[in-house]
Amino acid sequence: MIKIENETALENIPSECQDLFPKIIEAYKNQFSNNILEIRLLGSVPRGDLIEDVSDIDFLCILKGNTKCKKPQIFSDIESELQCYFPLVQKFDLDVTNENYIEQNFDYKLLIMTDSIAIYGSNLYWVDSYEISADKLASLWNPDSNELMKKYSEWIFTAENNEVISNTTN
Repeated sequence: MIKIENETALENIPSECQDLFPKIIEAYKNQFSNNILEIRLLGSVPRGDLIEDVSDIDFLCILKGNTKCKKPQIFSDIESELQCYFPLVQKFDLDVTNENYIEQNFDYKLLIMTDSIAIYGSNLYWVDSYEISADKLASLWNPDSNELMKKYSEWIFTAENNEVISNTTN
């Protein structure tokens, strides 16, 4: 078994970034109100691995159950505005998902459990560490080549059809 440690902690997060939490929480609440389960900060920032001008700041709002979770257009404006307050990072990402999606996608759930910290809400997905077999871990990050070829073929077919369609309309 392989033990994956969760190295995220609030004390790793620069105070300038923590100062932005109320604005981010407010933005999510304005869009999703009572459907929010939790809001998490993922990746290098809560791990304390922020690399100036390279790292991005990834926030994830997890909505209850199967709540519709399309990212609102206004979030693009908020992401740009946040950049002005905290220019040390390459960009801000305010993403949205729901509980059902996480539960159906173990690789995503593992990432959330082991590489993020809650800044608002239930903290349902927090673990200090997670043990997983080497085979299971390898299967999460080693793509199924048959599935990749199928998707690639579909992409090529779609691209070719779009080209044919655009050529016939000219």
